Amino acid sequence: MASPLAEGAWQAVEQQLTSWLGVGRETERRTGMEGLGASLARVLQAAGPETADTIAATLRGLPDTALECLLPALRTAARQPTTIRDGAPAARAFQTLADHCEDRLAAALTRPVRAADDWSLTPAGTCRTGCGLCPDLDAFLTSRTRHVMEWPLAKDGRRHLHSRIDQAGLPVSHTTRRQGRPYVLVLTKTDAVFTREQATRTRAETDLAWLRDKWPRACG
Repeated sequence: MASPLAEGAWQAVEQQLTSWLGVGRETERRTGMEGLGASLARVLQAAGPETADTIAATLRGLPDTALECLLPALRTAARQPTTIRDGAPAARAFQTLADHCEDRLAAALTRPVRAADDWSLTPAGTCRTGCGLCPDLDAFLTSRTRHVMEWPLAKDGRRHLHSRIDQAGLPVSHTTRRQGRPYVLVLTKTDAVFTREQATRTRAETDLAWLRDKWPRACG
């Protein structure tokens, strides 16, 4: 690393990045990751070439949600072409990250568009309590055809499932029908199942076009 100060800055950015990657709520996570992009760009600028390459390799090993930070870092760098490019120490690392982002976005855009009758969602993450409720929740979430579930549950069970859904940021509303005993938890997948995915695809198309314009791959 260019200096102990730069090393400490990378450790701080890496720690924050790891923390944000664990946030399931997309809007909250994306806001945090975007805000971290400028800091990441500064860290790479301050690093020597070998260390910048090592950081880039670490970043490439992260989940695709890390692009929410990598793209803002590349946008920051693109606004400083004389500092970042033209043989600057971190130029190779930035180009490596740009190529990585291009590959991941292109791969995402090759995935089939969600069918109009496909209500399936990813599971709600890992249940830390080992309860008997979450397997049934995940079965509902992953079903292509079920979009409403009525579930008689005591208060603690309802609260637990509310928390799982909210923490994962899932497009599922949860209301309680207060009739009979126990009350009935009503889970409903919302239209955001479809609109979120379309927004993600549109954003990927825009980002990919920008990358190919501002960070073209080297010939050969």
